[in-house]
Amino acid sequence: MLYLTDADMQDMFQRAAAGLKPDGLIFVKENVCKEGFIVDNDDSSLTRSNAYMLELFQRSNMQVCKLTFGIKQFYVGFHHHHLLPIGGY
Repeated sequence: MLYLTDADMQDMFQRAAAGLKPDGLIFVKENVCKEGFIVDNDDSSLTRSNAYMLELFQRSNMQVCKLTFGIKQFYVGFHHHHLLPIGGY
């Protein structure tokens, strides 16, 4: 996802959510920075902060069910599915 724009990422999540079964999940493992975002001009990648990722999930109508620390891993599901939270963030 580090090569996707915010709009492309939102579109990807919306298309992926359309294929989810009820209560289905999408697993996201992404490098994150401390705050905001960092653009790498050498390879055109974008590293987003944890807060930025959470905002993108929300704008994509995705619900974060679990967030692991150390290695950033997000477990997200579509808001219209009735997911039970499996951990805090």
